[in-house]
This record gives sequence, structure tokens and C-alpha cells, in this order.
Amino acid sequence: MKNIITSSDFMNPEIFKLGRKTRQDVYESLASFGYRPKKKKVFIKPNIVGEYRPGTPYITNLKVVEGLIEYLQDIDIDEIAVGEGPVSENTRHVFNKTGYKKLCKKTGVALVDLYETERIYLNAAGRKISIPRLVLNSEYINISKLKTHSQTGVTLCLKNQKGLLTLQEKRSSHRDLHRNIAKLYSAIKPDLSMVDATSGVEGNGPGSTGNPVKNINLLVIGTDALKVDFLSSMLMGMDPMKIEHLRIASGKRRISFPKEVLNELSAHKMKFKKPTDHDRKFNFYYWFTDETCSGCTRALIDLNIQIMRNPLLWPIFFYNGILRRVDILSGKSDVPEKHGKVVCVGNCTRELARKHNLIWVPGCPPRPMDIIKKMT
Repeated sequence: MKNIITSSDFMNPEIFKLGRKTRQDVYESLASFGYRPKKKKVFIKPNIVGEYRPGTPYITNLKVVEGLIEYLQDIDIDEIAVGEGPVSENTRHVFNKTGYKKLCKKTGVALVDLYETERIYLNAAGRKISIPRLVLNSEYINISKLKTHSQTGVTLCLKNQKGLLTLQEKRSSHRDLHRNIAKLYSAIKPDLSMVDATSGVEGNGPGSTGNPVKNINLLVIGTDALKVDFLSSMLMGMDPMKIEHLRIASGKRRISFPKEVLNELSAHKMKFKKPTDHDRKFNFYYWFTDETCSGCTRALIDLNIQIMRNPLLWPIFFYNGILRRVDILSGKSDVPEKHGKVVCVGNCTRELARKHNLIWVPGCPPRPMDIIKKMT
């Protein structure tokens, strides 16, 4: 394992190169960085966006979290919890599918469903939000993935904090999403931020609608989440000042880095495909905006899954999505200039459907089977 950037200045993030032994390399990276928690109780917030298998680039790598846990235990941190509030309401199933239940049992740390834990209210720049109490009572470590996002450009440490919110707060935050991410960061900041760049996602991430980028084998560590996000955005070949929530959180000022950091960044800089305003699967066109909430996003993913798994639905898919084009609109989308059969999904599209006399599927979020029925 080679330490790419060495610095004793904790205000600046560092990039570490990982070798074949990810867990051990993460451990050594934290030791090299010199991280020491100020509290004896630690809460770890990975990115577990949904029911993805271990090792896929859509969720924080288990070996990265395991290396962190081992490091903490070796410096005598006895009380450690790992927690998440995934997009799916079935958190237990998500923990099983992703391997986090098995990992926490193996390492002897607590696994917390953030939807079921005690919460307290905070003021986030004029917006009242509820945050799990254990986040505020613990050393808070945020571990995101290196991913693009179809609505926010990137999803890194600041965006990863949305997992702290309730389902209802997540959905409502999509009204002015970038500003609400920045507001959340103003209310609560991680003590340590890490970006798992063992692999990544480009294009229309953060899930399987994006394209995997394998074998990157980097790790970004810092005590300033905003600086970590700036550096990680640049690592993907993106201008952080064009990522609206980063620009807002920085006070619209570009963050500078020492020359040695920028030199090492240039040695590993990539050019990720940027997200677009739609995704295409065969002749299905899915349109979204920054007001398309995670509920609708999940519904559209489940729509694909249900069609693929149920042979009785294949004729519908063959006619709607193969023989003819279907455009599915969500959030505050406009009707595309070129389109096929248009279906508006979710309560946010009600006025659009009424204005243009289009098919509308209500719900927050809509049910995938209701979308299928409306297409027939």
C-alpha cells in the first residue's frame, strides 16, 4: 500500500492508494493519516443505498468499513455502531442482502436501522429536521462512494448525509434538493469523512442505472467533508463549483488545495461520464429532475425488476418499450420535444399531466404495478 499524499494538516484531505488487501490497506491509511477520535463512542454511516450485493460499486465496500472498525478497536474504541436509513423501507432485508448484518456480527459492533432509532430535532438554516440522537452523541464517521448522481451531479459525503433523515424528510427535501443538502451540512458535520473509491459509478448513478467503474483502488480521507467532496469531484474530472450543493455549502467560494495535493490528484484524475436528464432502457425513456425523489427513483427501478422477473408482463414490455417508445416523466420534468407514449408518475407530475392531458399515475411514491397498468 502506497501513501499518495502525506500531510499533518487535518484540514486538507488525503488520497491513499489501496493494494490487493483492501481491509489492511484501509487500516494503514487511517494510521498514516493519524486519525484519533475525540469520543469513545463512534457512529459509522456508510452508503447503503439499496439491496445491492456485496462488492458492487453502488454501496460502500464492506472491506473498507471492516478496516475502519479494526482500526478503531485497536485504538481502544469499544462502542461502535454502523447505521443507515436506505431508500427501501425494508432495512432489515437491505442489511442482509448487502452483507452488513454479517459484517457487524463478525466484528461485534451494533447495526442500527436509523428509521427506528431515537431522534432529536435540529434547525438546518431555517428548516426543521430530525437527526438520530446517536449521531450527535458519537464521533460521527461518514463513508460515501465515488459516484455520479442523475439529480445532484455527484453523491459524496454531503449527499450521503440524506441517509440520516426520515423517509418523509428525504422526499420533501427534493423540493430544492441542492439547497437542502447544503442546509443539512450546515446543521451537522462529520468528524471524519471518507470516500470509498475502490470502485465507482459514472453516468446516471447512483444505482444500477449508472455505469460501474472498477478497480480504481483509491481512498480519500479528511476531517472536512466539504473539502473531501471537492477533491473527490475533481478526482472524477468534474468541477466542484458546477455541483450546486457544493457551491452553496462553500459560500460560492472555490476551495484551494496545497500544491502537493493537486500534483497527486493529477496523477489519478479520471474522466467520469456525466449524468444526463434521462435514462434509456430499450425503448423506455425515464426522465427525472432534481425534484424526483428517492421514492419515485426506487419505483422506476422496481418497475424494471418486476417486468424482467414476471413472464406474464413480457408481452406488455415487448409492446411498450420495444415496439414503441414510452417516456416516463417524474419530478418537475417537461414533456420532451421528441417522445412516444407519455406517462407521468408521482404526485409531483399531476399538474403536468393535467395541462397536457397525459396519463398520470398518482402516489408518493407510485406503485410499479400501477405504472404497468397505465401503460396497457
